[in-house]
Amino acid sequence: MKLSINNIGKLKNAKVEIKGITVIAGENDTGKSTVGKILFSVFNSFYKLDEKIIKLKKTNIQNYLQRLITTNPFEDYPDFSKLIEKIFKDSSIYDKNDLKLRNDILYFIAENKTKSEVDEINEINDDYFENQIKKYRKY
Repeated sequence: MKLSINNIGKLKNAKVEIKGITVIAGENDTGKSTVGKILFSVFNSFYKLDEKIIKLKKTNIQNYLQRLITTNPFEDYPDFSKLIEKIFKDSSIYDKNDLKLRNDILYFIAENKTKSEVDEINEINDDYFENQIKKYRKY
């Protein structure tokens, strides 16, 4: 890994190549600690990056569903954790298929509702879901 550092602390221009074991040595007040802090920041920001992305996606889906719930006239809300897991697991399908996302959300809600509640759900306007899905895509 090669790292270029420009205008940070005492360092005007430095290039560091990280290969195996790298030793940073030098006189006092020459930027060794700055290089160490930069390396720590770089490695720490990429540490468990996949897990951080997954957690962020799940949070965004959960927030989207929460907004959906609060803007619709449903009385009792099902536990959405199963739906969130399904949407997340199949996210590559939903990325390009808004209609499938909409229908799967409605189907999941319908499975957890009574007949009268399902009728109420079916009255939800398609434009509303399209707008909500567009908002979801922004996150």
